[in-house]
Amino acid sequence: QEVGLLEHLKLAGRLHSMVPREHRGLRFLRFVDADTEAHGSFASFGLLNEYFSEMPGMRFDGRGDLDLAFGMQRGLVQPGGRITFDSPSLGFAIGEASVSGRGGVQIRVADEADDRVAILEGGIEGIQFGFKGASGTIEGPGLNVTARARLEDLVKGPTELEVSIELPESRVGHLSDLGRALPDTVPVAAGAQSQAWLAFSADLRQDHVDGQVLLRGEGIE
Repeated sequence: QEVGLLEHLKLAGRLHSMVPREHRGLRFLRFVDADTEAHGSFASFGLLNEYFSEMPGMRFDGRGDLDLAFGMQRGLVQPGGRITFDSPSLGFAIGEASVSGRGGVQIRVADEADDRVAILEGGIEGIQFGFKGASGTIEGPGLNVTARARLEDLVKGPTELEVSIELPESRVGHLSDLGRALPDTVPVAAGAQSQAWLAFSADLRQDHVDGQVLLRGEGIE
């Protein structure tokens, strides 16, 4: 199955002495130095989800263009490395809630104090949302996702993940559809012509979630 097409690839590297049977899987990367540049188009951005391995309910999907440039020494990505995704149909989901639209994501590597970190910054606009079978549109500045994780090396992958999600105040259309997804215990009903303005923010850690939701509307009982 074809998942992408690289239009440009530049790769230079060195493999240090090792015994392959003693370093199976990704562990061989700890013996690799490499400098890589690439550009291409991809039918799936599923590899982005490796970044969220500590929060398996959080995921990206979509298709579009990919650019990357990074250096690696014995499996450790060097500061200044980056990978960028641009998509006409980028999706982001947490559990049963999902949004999709035009968007992009960049992951860059930097040194902070004594840690090497991978910083993710993403945005989606022209949003279609879905929740428990309901769907609708969100008109506004768009959804922003930022995240930070320690990146000891590519073998261990990102750890100590922290994620922030923000939606500035935006107009929600088709609110009656979303109203049908609310539990019966919620004493709110949305009429056929209802509309609302929604804003929310959330900070997520492995064992902690903190956030707020602001909703104002018309045609809501």
